[in-house]
Amino acid sequence: MICGKVRWTIIGAMLILLTFYSLSMAADTDIVNAASYLKLGVGARFLAMGGASTAAVDDATAVAWNVAGLTRVKSASVASMYSAGDQTMDRRHNFLALAGSVKGLGSFGIGWINAGVVDIPRYNDQDVNQGTFNSNENAFLFSYGASFKPVRLGAGVKVLHQKIDPDSTETKMGFGGLDIGALADPVEAVTVGLSVQNILGKIADAKVPTVLRVGTAVKLLPGNDLMVAVDLSKAFVNLRGKTAALHIGAEYWAADLIGFRLGFSSEKQFAAGIGVKMSNVSVDYAYTVQRDGLEPDVHYVSICASF
Repeated sequence: MICGKVRWTIIGAMLILLTFYSLSMAADTDIVNAASYLKLGVGARFLAMGGASTAAVDDATAVAWNVAGLTRVKSASVASMYSAGDQTMDRRHNFLALAGSVKGLGSFGIGWINAGVVDIPRYNDQDVNQGTFNSNENAFLFSYGASFKPVRLGAGVKVLHQKIDPDSTETKMGFGGLDIGALADPVEAVTVGLSVQNILGKIADAKVPTVLRVGTAVKLLPGNDLMVAVDLSKAFVNLRGKTAALHIGAEYWAADLIGFRLGFSSEKQFAAGIGVKMSNVSVDYAYTVQRDGLEPDVHYVSICASF
């Protein structure tokens, strides 16, 4: 019988090979830009920290950031998010997730990401206004995490749903890809994380870009009231157009009641936010600013609860 360490070494090696295969497939002629909303991130807490979440995530939003973070969810947890931004076009970006752990079995999570635009102007070939239409995209996430000292591992899959074409009632379904993640604590108060998302994801004729994230989170001050997190992310959009970004965030809790957050992303974004804890419920707010002014600033509100 294969022992536990050897078994997980084999599984890890297979997942690494699968990841590199997925990245190499970006070299073909398929469009590699589907489900771009998956890159936006979820949850006001980590959006206020510039998306620096890979090693820091510890709630139900782990289904979208790093599935290994589910192992930190010790009781049933619900997370939600609502966004409001561009007033000239009603853009939507919402999120809902549920996570929990079962003794002896591990941690489980399910999530839903919704994105779209309402009232898009529609014109015919003669440039005559034909009214408006809506676009709507959804991702359904199913994730699992388990601890194997000294590391915590996670895996998940996504199912995509898309309705964009104004001339058709047809909806498209697709496989959003495989997500894998890992967390480790090399020394006290320091966590490192790895997440690879959307492996082999595809909907219709377009592939979902594979995203690689590595990060670290350090807790400082007595009581771990201050956390600083840094992430590096890379989206494999296609062979010539790979994108990389730096994410830096900080979170400070005053009296374990009010949290203050600042964040920066080299993807042209500054962020700030605040959170309030009340028993097992937290309410978080984030405001993201696009430095180049080409994209709208966005407000995010999240409510999280544990039971």
